[in-house]
Amino acid sequence: MNKDQYQKVRKTIGYYNRFSNKYDRAYAAYLNHTHQRLLRQIDDISGERILDISCGTGLLAEEFLKYYRDLELVLNDPADEMRAIAEKRVKSKTQAEFSDMLAEELALEPKSFNRVICLNSFHYYVDQTAALKKMQNALKPGGSIHILDWNLEGWFHLPNAIISALSQENINTRSVDEAEEMIEATGLKISEKQTWSYRFWKFYLVEAKK
Repeated sequence: MNKDQYQKVRKTIGYYNRFSNKYDRAYAAYLNHTHQRLLRQIDDISGERILDISCGTGLLAEEFLKYYRDLELVLNDPADEMRAIAEKRVKSKTQAEFSDMLAEELALEPKSFNRVICLNSFHYYVDQTAALKKMQNALKPGGSIHILDWNLEGWFHLPNAIISALSQENINTRSVDEAEEMIEATGLKISEKQTWSYRFWKFYLVEAKK
């Protein structure tokens, strides 16, 4: 990444570090909706090694652990304060690994994960192509990625523009078709695609296999 991209990344990380203690409460309905939508897409994951590439406060990991205690979880997030909450949330329930890398610079063992989860975070990445290549590289043959994010289609252009103008974070929202094209350019194959609206958001959820 270049200097300008790093500055955008640092602003996003700084915002979430400052907001970490309020995050779960402020976005409770939004987080519950998106987490449950993702969980409905995922089948039996017993015994799998899973990377949550932007784990936030660990809410998704906590949901996984309600049903599966034999997972190998790697929870990554460059925002230290968010990740610290995730560690407290799951440390008594599993021996998860934690890391603090940028999605665009992920340096984990290649071909070592059954799944990579990217939930509510793809639009923050300044180099989305680099992040996708890192996800693809981390997957075992036959593994899958799941990306749930905002869908820049139709009327959502307006709220997205307002959010981007007012936000301290980097906002780089894609349409589902753009996301699909970027994913398949890494050599992954889309196996499932969903789009829907919730309140003033539009979302997509894609699963792609290696």
